[in-house]
Amino acid sequence: TGPCGPCTEIHYDHRGQGYVGSEVNADNPEVVEIWNLVFMQYNRQEDHTLRPLPSVHVDTGMGLERMTAVLCGTRDNYNTDLFQPLFEVIRKTCSCVEYQSSASHLDVAYRTLADHARMITVAISDGLLPSGQDLGHKLRGIIHRCIRLCQGQFHTEPRVLLPRLVSKVVETLGGAFPELVKTKEKVRDIVCATIELHEQASQLAAKTFRKFLNKVGSRREIRGEELLLLESGHFGSPMSVDAVIDLAGQAGLTVDISGYNTLVEQRQLAVSSERVLLPPDPAQSLVVELSARHIPATEDEFKYCYSSRAGQYGM
Repeated sequence: TGPCGPCTEIHYDHRGQGYVGSEVNADNPEVVEIWNLVFMQYNRQEDHTLRPLPSVHVDTGMGLERMTAVLCGTRDNYNTDLFQPLFEVIRKTCSCVEYQSSASHLDVAYRTLADHARMITVAISDGLLPSGQDLGHKLRGIIHRCIRLCQGQFHTEPRVLLPRLVSKVVETLGGAFPELVKTKEKVRDIVCATIELHEQASQLAAKTFRKFLNKVGSRREIRGEELLLLESGHFGSPMSVDAVIDLAGQAGLTVDISGYNTLVEQRQLAVSSERVLLPPDPAQSLVVELSARHIPATEDEFKYCYSSRAGQYGM
């Protein structure tokens, strides 16, 4: 139901074999959809009948990365002039092997870090800030993932590499999105501040994790309930699940993630089934007290006795 209409799709065969209708929308990575246009001219009703819309539109969606890959003559969406400048910043900063368009851990890290750098820059420029809840929490988590990639895969200082990537994102996209140029320094400052806070939290987390290890002894698995306790700060500073997993891997320990997820689901079900008790209304208790003292209600009928003279109200 709702606005709809006929559509046309444009697909591209990277092999150059001409018309391959049987392979369209068949999950063939060589035959990709690069553009879709829907001619919005009907409103489909509950009974499936179509009624003409009062005004018609074209709903168009083009895959920017896919189209760029076609124009650059490559099958890899990342081996284009959208991402190569970002890859070059990573390579020069870290003095590592250049991007090879492979499935290696290094190339996956290249793609992830560059893609996240674009997302972070645009999101913060658009007004989203790292925080502890909702989309801000997801943004903060992505910045933390970038920090771990800088340190773990590229062996470089995040406060050096990430601001450079932000600047390169602004350079590559700023022509189409001028607001990125205006907010460049703000984005860099927020990213650097997030890195600083993450490092402080990491130091506290490492201290807490060492304290936890002293209590569990020689056991090589962190149980689901222990992960919950670490997350809540039972052993010291509260730790994120990602931080526990990272430190556990460094210590050669496994983490019972499925057990943790089960406990979280059970806790959520228990909370949702509890009766919600509203706090007492102080205004209502005040009314009861006034009535008990036989204090008469305020006489305010006079507020309805007014007249209008020369366009002005008066008593």
